[in-house]
Amino acid sequence: MFERSIKSCSRLRNRTNEAFANNGNTSEAFRFCHASLDKFEAGDFNSWWELNLQLGLTPYSRYVDELEFDLRKMPGWKEATDHTRSRIIEAAKHYVIKGEPRNDEWLGMRTIFRPAFSGYRALYLLFHESPEFVKQVPINVWQKWAAIVVSYPLNSFGGDEMIAHQLLATAVYSSAPDEVINAVLTRIDADNKRGESFYFHQRLEACWDIKFKDALRYKLNDNTLKTSSWGAILDELLEQEDAPSQKIAQDVLSSFVAGQSNKEHALIAAAGLMQYGKGDGWWPFVWEAIKRDSAFGQILVESVCSRTNLTGSLKEDEASEFYLWLVKVFPPADDPKLPTGHAFAVTTRMEITKFRNSFLNDLKKRGTPESLAALEKIAATSPELEKQLHWTLIEARQNVRRHTWRPQTPSTLLTLLKKSRTQKLKPFQTTVQKFWQLTDNNLFWAGGIGFALAAYGFQWASAPPRISVPMLAMAWVVICASIFRHRFFEGRSALLQIIFNAAMYILVGTSLVMIWLFLTSIGPPK
Repeated sequence: MFERSIKSCSRLRNRTNEAFANNGNTSEAFRFCHASLDKFEAGDFNSWWELNLQLGLTPYSRYVDELEFDLRKMPGWKEATDHTRSRIIEAAKHYVIKGEPRNDEWLGMRTIFRPAFSGYRALYLLFHESPEFVKQVPINVWQKWAAIVVSYPLNSFGGDEMIAHQLLATAVYSSAPDEVINAVLTRIDADNKRGESFYFHQRLEACWDIKFKDALRYKLNDNTLKTSSWGAILDELLEQEDAPSQKIAQDVLSSFVAGQSNKEHALIAAAGLMQYGKGDGWWPFVWEAIKRDSAFGQILVESVCSRTNLTGSLKEDEASEFYLWLVKVFPPADDPKLPTGHAFAVTTRMEITKFRNSFLNDLKKRGTPESLAALEKIAATSPELEKQLHWTLIEARQNVRRHTWRPQTPSTLLTLLKKSRTQKLKPFQTTVQKFWQLTDNNLFWAGGIGFALAAYGFQWASAPPRISVPMLAMAWVVICASIFRHRFFEGRSALLQIIFNAAMYILVGTSLVMIWLFLTSIGPPK
């Protein structure tokens, strides 16, 4: 097939060069394109793929890029007039409807089969130039082109250019899911026979429904699948969050622990779970396999350390237990020192060091009492780890306090404030309680009573009134201030508070004066 392609391209190139030599304008050079269009319109459908080749040639071309999927990028399309482009578009429509890809002659083979490849170019051209036609393509037409739509070897891997491929795959799968699934399974078998793994292209993203997953999951039971092919299918299913496939991976690990499953399948299952496992039920299966065979665990870590991040995936006790195992198998004393001052290749052992230490950083940042307890458990295993984790534990404790402290919401604070101001007890009880609080107040005893006793002492000793009277007045002021500060009558109206407070001030003043007059009347002892 490749030899026939080269010979055909050579003949087309020679014919195009002759046209340039005989007539110096480019329109003559593409006379053969018009001839192919004439033949196609006359009913020769092979002329469509011949036209594809001719559009890709220039006077200086030696070969045609037969993997180019966009006819609009080819020299012939760029040189064509609007009328010629319209003829090409109409020819593409007829070829899509009446052309035959002859899938049995190329599917699963490493060959460029022009009738099928040119059909995909026709669909891609119509998707851009005549989208309404693509929307009205009948189901039976999609069925025959399904294999090439999901198999055309694309030389683009992302960006806006990929959107058209994905939309074509979506359209063909919605109309012909069985044909798409059969094409994928055929290619998986072909790659498996060659010892290769099937690559699930991103244009297949629209195909991952239950039916597609069921077909691939059933394929896992095919005993003819080599380990690499089996692993590629399982990995893709796990990445697509297929719960039954996760159960299959867990069962494989259980069988390995029981000595009933081969190590290669168990390694693939464990790596897939570590990379794509959902929930927290998958880790015990992986951990049991690691504990059963330390060499298995070492190979597993080496294979996943650079492409797996388990941050937040494991429970605190699981993370600490796995970290201690990593320290035992990959001791920090053996960690390679990173070169400085020049570029260097990152080794697997460097990736393992980063992978191991990520568990400490994860536990430190979680800020939960359980994560702090896990770090303390790690630090308690050896003096070296205790010294190493000194500052990590300090930061972890700070994070726990930061994450567990919950400030009161504004509404809660307002409720508490309102409750403290409006809560009412019986008036007599409130007054009595606050009176006893008043008597315990240092300002009351030392200030009010102290000044009063001093004034009475001076009066008793027949001191001049200019000394005892100001002191007695000061005692009254201090006692009244204490009474006011304790808000004896809080909860009543403002007017009542003023009246009751004034009455108490008068009562205190009257009492102080009466005692003073009494002492004055009896005088000091002779």
